[in-house]
Amino acid sequence: MNLDKLNKKIEASNYYKFTQRHRRTILIIQGFFIIGLLISIDIYVYKDHFIKKQIAENCGYVDSKYKCICEPHYAEDWEALRDMKTTEINISNITDVSG
Repeated sequence: MNLDKLNKKIEASNYYKFTQRHRRTILIIQGFFIIGLLISIDIYVYKDHFIKKQIAENCGYVDSKYKCICEPHYAEDWEALRDMKTTEINISNITDVSG
């Protein structure tokens, strides 16, 4: 296919005419969209950092899933379980909380 024919076909389409006629408006809308996206990403990162900072300051246990145990003895128990070298766990203190 000849490139001149292809160019004439493209230039004859209504979509091409519309985009060329409103090119400046389309670029402005794209700019606003990108700026809005960057602002929303910045807000998300700030909120994430703020939440993690609050958890770290006010709670005894923090990880990437936002688990927070604010009572010190629970945090100590979880740290002891995490640091256990053996797989023996005392299950005598487990109670049913479903009912």
